[in-house]
Amino acid sequence: MSTDIRISTKLLTHHKFAKLKKHIGDAAAEHLLWLWCYTADNRPHGELTGMDNDDIAHAANYHGDPEKFVRILLSVGWLDQLPSGVHAIHDWADHNPWVYSSEPRSDRARLSRMAMTHRPLYDQLKKQGYTAISKDEYTSIIMASNKPSNDSLTTVERALNDSLTTVERPVNVMQLTPAPAPAPAPAPSPAPIADKTTLRSSPMTGVRLKKPAGGKKASTEAWVNALGNGLRNWFENDWWSAQLRKVKKKECAIAIYDLNPSPDLMDRILSAYIAQRDNDFAHRDPSKVPHPATWIDGACWEDEPLRQASGRALTDWEIELERMEAELAKEKHGKDD
Repeated sequence: MSTDIRISTKLLTHHKFAKLKKHIGDAAAEHLLWLWCYTADNRPHGELTGMDNDDIAHAANYHGDPEKFVRILLSVGWLDQLPSGVHAIHDWADHNPWVYSSEPRSDRARLSRMAMTHRPLYDQLKKQGYTAISKDEYTSIIMASNKPSNDSLTTVERALNDSLTTVERPVNVMQLTPAPAPAPAPAPSPAPIADKTTLRSSPMTGVRLKKPAGGKKASTEAWVNALGNGLRNWFENDWWSAQLRKVKKKECAIAIYDLNPSPDLMDRILSAYIAQRDNDFAHRDPSKVPHPATWIDGACWEDEPLRQASGRALTDWEIELERMEAELAKEKHGKDD
């Protein structure tokens, strides 16, 4: 779950905010903040599924007429109504991409933690192609592991046979449900897992497409598409949305294409970047934060984290000094060789 949201510095001067304030008064900003914070905590995809007008007004801490409140949000443009009838925060994925992709990140992190807390179960999941696991699936598997059983299914298979799964896995993995008992006619082949699994991104190596015609002169979109489904989803939803400086996207897509990272390396890259972003980069001039492509080309996920000076954040000049010292050390090492 995310602990913060992004808000534009232009919010208070935006024409839609002026309209909202005209309709519901000076507390307009407060009601928006209540609703956005609730959404980040409980509906990170921005769709207010299962929420009626009363629920939306309650989430926004609005005590007037709920139907009027929702109608105003829709008319002004702070809410959208989907074809299904569900309300959604307008352009939530664009304004809060980090929150929007928080569930897939949590699912991947949950599986990674199992490597330390439940290693045998983790090994079973990885062997069967899992790259993430939802909270409900985790609970089912842990409960199943604590129940004695005489059947031949593994703990993972037994737990997932009892419920639908949204676990990420390669698309060619078949259902875990065993084939039916022999009948007069031959038993049918297991159905594809797609009818039992809601697939999100499935990071896989070896599924890149051919390089775009025109090479590096091709468009950004062409290079992103050339990454293939799994790698492209990771690039767009996880890697690019996490960047402080969203610049030179094409160059970054080319760098990722050339690297063609494995799922484990993708997790390592993303974790290392987020750690550097939240600790090292947060204390420097944004113009000095490396471009995404530069960071990838330099294999910066292997960098040692900058030390903290006396328990406080490093200043810009201290960060620059650290970099200069590191460069000098590399030059000296090269000369010694």
